[in-house]
Amino acid sequence: PHADIRKLVVAVQLNSENDSQLQSNLDMTEEVITRMKDIMADPRFETAHHPLVQVDFINNLARTLINWTQLNERKEELAGVDVRRAEKAEEAIELMENIVIPLNSNLDQPFRGWHLYSHMVKEGKTAYTFVTLGRAYFVVRNARAAFGSFEKSWEIDPSDFIYTMQVRFDR
Repeated sequence: PHADIRKLVVAVQLNSENDSQLQSNLDMTEEVITRMKDIMADPRFETAHHPLVQVDFINNLARTLINWTQLNERKEELAGVDVRRAEKAEEAIELMENIVIPLNSNLDQPFRGWHLYSHMVKEGKTAYTFVTLGRAYFVVRNARAAFGSFEKSWEIDPSDFIYTMQVRFDR
């Protein structure tokens, strides 16, 4: 099922130019969200996977929720509707704050006797989780919280160009 999700994610583009493309992309994104939530609902998700895998997976779900929000806003913009619905971005914030951020520590420690090594883990944490949280805050128009999250990502890993640019350009 993970390969199918990746194919759907690749198929969804934020730069859709017409209403039918946007609706198609919204539908595909909704399908990805549903499949990812199904995977998370499996009891084995928490017990069988290293916390870094959980952090990465839920972070990707949050990014998909943010993308859905942006696609929906683009669709409303094309339709001349000015309704800012950010429920899915708010759901992303909830996932990040309640699940991912608490898991985002000691990721360099063994899990059931095995280590997962990643260049993205610095002192047991990943910076990209705070970038995703910052993007979600930005989408719901909470610039103060967004900048705070971007700065936390930079504190964890200032050497990473992507995080540095995210902080610089989102200001």
